[in-house]
Amino acid sequence: MTLIRRFITSSAAVALSTATIASCSNGVGSPNDTDRVFVGAMVPHHKLGIELITDAVSRVDDVRLRRLVFKMSAYHDSELHDLEARVAAWDVTVPQQFPGWIDPHEVLAMSTLSGPDYDLRWLDLMIEHHEGALTLADVEASEGADDELRALAHRIADTQRSEIAKMKDILDSLTEG
Repeated sequence: MTLIRRFITSSAAVALSTATIASCSNGVGSPNDTDRVFVGAMVPHHKLGIELITDAVSRVDDVRLRRLVFKMSAYHDSELHDLEARVAAWDVTVPQQFPGWIDPHEVLAMSTLSGPDYDLRWLDLMIEHHEGALTLADVEASEGADDELRALAHRIADTQRSEIAKMKDILDSLTEG
């Protein structure tokens, strides 16, 4: 059983109820287990992303990375708002850990870094974080019941793949010099 399948199975057992929710604030119908797990995991995932991005805004050294950080900050808040509305409407439990979770000690350790050292560590952590989003989004896109969430999952996957490629390019150029 893959990591995401185990995550969905264990999360479903803890977080999912059998009650049918007729709709949430945007008129979406009943979610399936995959929808609930996706929403529950993406809320803390986006909150962690926002934390990492907010920290990076004033600290990144590389101009290319600074542009990418500002681009990342543009979409997280609106997606988080929609996801949080669904968590409340569907009574979803939000997990402590999720694909793309980063140990808080690793995030805290970044506070001692500056300049290129900070950029390199931030890139390593954000690539790992984005890869977790891909795991969640790919499962939702293929197995979710909610059309709007599946569309969001496709957008997240497309965006994350593009950003991972850009981050790897920046990382490669920083480690070459």
